[in-house]
Parts: sequence; C-alpha cells; structure tokens
Amino acid sequence: MVSSSLVSQIAFVRDGRLRAIATTGARRARLTPKVHTVIESGIPGFDVTAWHGVLASARTPPEIIARLNREIVRIMSLPDVQEALLIEGGEITPGTPQEFATLIRNELQMWIKVVKQAGITLD
Repeated sequence: MVSSSLVSQIAFVRDGRLRAIATTGARRARLTPKVHTVIESGIPGFDVTAWHGVLASARTPPEIIARLNREIVRIMSLPDVQEALLIEGGEITPGTPQEFATLIRNELQMWIKVVKQAGITLD
C-alpha cells in the first residue's frame, strides 16, 4: 500500500503495476475519474490533498495583493498552463486571497486536531 501524490503514481496505475483503491480529495481526480474517493468508500469528511499557493508579507498593501491575485488567476487560466498542470495531476482552483486564507485556517485547524488526537509531540 502507498499513499502518495497521484502524479508520482499515475504511470504505475496506468500500466497496471498498481491498483488505485481511492483518492484522498473530496472530489474524484481528473486523472483517475473512475477511482472512488475515500469519502465515497465510506469515510465521511475525509479530504486530504496537497495544495500550493503564493503568500506575501502581511504588510503588503492590499492593492498589490489584489494585482498579484489577478495576474496569478489570469496566468492559471491560460490553456497551455492548465494543460501542463492537468497532465501532471494538478487541479487548478484559483480563488481570492480571502478564500486562500480560509483554506489555510481550515487546514491548520484540521491538522492541529489530528496532532492532538494522535498525541504527537516534539522530541
């Protein structure tokens, strides 16, 4: 069994050396639309994905943040950029700075809960 990024495993799945049992996101992956999610497999609320974003200093003026966001969304919407990312297994979900801040807060809350429930401590 392996739990890893889809892009690092897709070649093995396609040639039959691995069998995909489930994907960990809330929605089925575009690269493997026939593979169920963990949620569909019976574990409600399971949504664990890798994500990437662009952060700036908290002191960055709002107008600069807005411009950066507009340009990043524009670039991510270019057909060649979308194709390159989708081929590699990326799911493109550009949004607003506020939506990204909410994502980060939600991820922190989820992983803090996991760490506490597991009793994980620093050595």
